[in-house]
Amino acid sequence: MITVHSPGRKPSQYSITSAYGFGSVAIHQNILLLKYGVGRGTWARVDHVKALRLDHDLDELVDVQSSYYVRTNPHNAAPDLFQYHLKVQMQGGYTTFTFSLSKPQPGIPAEKIARVKNGG
Repeated sequence: MITVHSPGRKPSQYSITSAYGFGSVAIHQNILLLKYGVGRGTWARVDHVKALRLDHDLDELVDVQSSYYVRTNPHNAAPDLFQYHLKVQMQGGYTTFTFSLSKPQPGIPAEKIARVKNGG
């Protein structure tokens, strides 16, 4: 359970419940970044990054799948894990979330971009 206290507002709460889940948080300006995954310890697990507005009752801005398991070697039963790196930029009244792989991988996007208007 995450409780967010913003000046002049009632506390907002956000909860995650899963027997196989995990999560971590970061704050950038007025945006709460929540990285979470389901299926820990399994090859089916995928990670997501969710961005929530701290100044608007944790309204969801974006939810992006930030990892993939891909079988790249047919002789190896274990798939490879590919994780995106997140870069956050604020410019011209917008926040841009850029998710990129360290190197391109056939079959999955090399980059994902989400752009949201600040204060709106």
